[in-house]
Amino acid sequence: SPKGSFPRSSSFHSIKTKDLIVYNTLMNAYGRNGDGMKALEIYRVLSQPDEKSYSIILNACSHSLLIDQARQIFDSIPQQHRNVFVYATMVTCLLFFFIQLHRRISIRLTHFVVHHESMKLNKYSLNPNEFIRNIRRCISLY
Repeated sequence: SPKGSFPRSSSFHSIKTKDLIVYNTLMNAYGRNGDGMKALEIYRVLSQPDEKSYSIILNACSHSLLIDQARQIFDSIPQQHRNVFVYATMVTCLLFFFIQLHRRISIRLTHFVVHHESMKLNKYSLNPNEFIRNIRRCISLY
């Protein structure tokens, strides 16, 4: 059952009995569609989330790259709700985050290397220290 208000939504408000299944379903739908912030809004109104709620919100955070929020939620989960599924979801969340981070860094580095190579072709050259500084700059963006 909710402990706060929920954002206006005609379909949500048309449901007569709003139980944990309804809230979990909504969190899951938002999370699977990359809207982790809306899933977090729903999670925050739950007074008694269960193991499914925790797994769903961790997945929603994962798909929206909300790693800090996922970690905060995981740290706040009572011990009696930390089952194998919740742990597995958190591990999956971290793996997904690192895969996405790796992809983004790879894209940035590829762009940088292509740019650096074109500069060399144009007889412009970066010294090694500047090259390293630029790579660090690319990585620090993520």
